[in-house]
Amino acid sequence: HGAAPYTMRLLVLLCVVAGAMASCDLNDQQDVAEGQEARLHTIQEKMANIRADADKRIKKADELEEDIAAVKAHLKKLEPTGCDDRYELQCGGDRPKCLSRLLVCDTFNDCDNGYDESECATITPSGSIWKGTMVYDHCTVRQPKTLRFSVDNYKIIDYFRPFPEITATVAFDPDSPDYDSSTDVQLHGWMDLMPGNHIVYYEPPDGSGLATLCIFDGKDNDHCHGEIVRESSQEVCAEFYAERLDRYN
Repeated sequence: HGAAPYTMRLLVLLCVVAGAMASCDLNDQQDVAEGQEARLHTIQEKMANIRADADKRIKKADELEEDIAAVKAHLKKLEPTGCDDRYELQCGGDRPKCLSRLLVCDTFNDCDNGYDESECATITPSGSIWKGTMVYDHCTVRQPKTLRFSVDNYKIIDYFRPFPEITATVAFDPDSPDYDSSTDVQLHGWMDLMPGNHIVYYEPPDGSGLATLCIFDGKDNDHCHGEIVRESSQEVCAEFYAERLDRYN
């Protein structure tokens, strides 16, 4: 009988030790799991940073490619074509030839490579709205900071297809609280559909002597470089950049 209490105490002690060891094992496993989770989180953060950096580099590379393409296009325009660029188009390709500009966008491929019909899409259609932001202005009376061109009509004339007629209404600082629609001016002009160099030309309104041009680069049809020109001297006296608004609003 004397051995029984001792044996019981020994069993109790063994149970306590076993429980403590099990508790330690659980704590160790929990610590390991938390450590692995922390390392996994760190790896995920690093991967996200690597992806973000790669996306930035890819975007920058795409922008550089666009810049290079724009420079190449500009240099190509500076090269002599062998044609009278005022009245003729150089077809280029394997069989280059000079073509009357009156045959551009007439729905017939007069160039062997079809270059004369390659850029005939309407990029300033009726109802389109364009916002111009002034860069500088040395000649207008109103001295606006912004312009809004609303194209009222775009009309293709069958016998003069390379030069569609355009009428538009221009508003001066239309977002200003002092804007007065009675100061809007209606403009009349045409679009020059010369491939690679589309130009909108608005005649001087009200005898102002100031013509308005918007020049497209042949690639981006939603933006153009604007110039206000003294008709008498062809001096550029104001510049603005215009973007199309109605496509996104």
